[in-house]
Amino acid sequence: KSLSIRSNHSYSCASGGDFAEIVNYYQSFEEQKITGNNPPAKTPKRTLANKENHSWTREEDIAALYLQKFGLEYLRASLNDVAISLNLPIGTLKMRMANFKAIMGLGGLSQYSKQSKRVFEEYKNYSEELLRKKAFPINIVK
Repeated sequence: KSLSIRSNHSYSCASGGDFAEIVNYYQSFEEQKITGNNPPAKTPKRTLANKENHSWTREEDIAALYLQKFGLEYLRASLNDVAISLNLPIGTLKMRMANFKAIMGLGGLSQYSKQSKRVFEEYKNYSEELLRKKAFPINIVK
């Protein structure tokens, strides 16, 4: 997807069209009009994605485990909605889900944390309903 900024600028998201990334890029041009600063020379990175050394909480790991095991079928939210509610970039959440996929022996990203392994061992036998209640205390059930 792309967004035309004025007549001579076009921006395509590397992530396939992340709306927040497009909005952030557009806002940089609005700031340029106000301040006179030049627009960024490179494709901007989302502010949320710039979190370095994110320390995953157990709650975030439990949510990622739930999503990997059961998907979104029983939730009233998209993956993007869940990522926003956890204050995480969607790509970061997808990578953590891929870590749980590896822990489950199904491929995925094998460089997972000890915490993720402990969370998996603790909750691997939970039913969908019990794990959902643990992962998402606020009712987001369909």
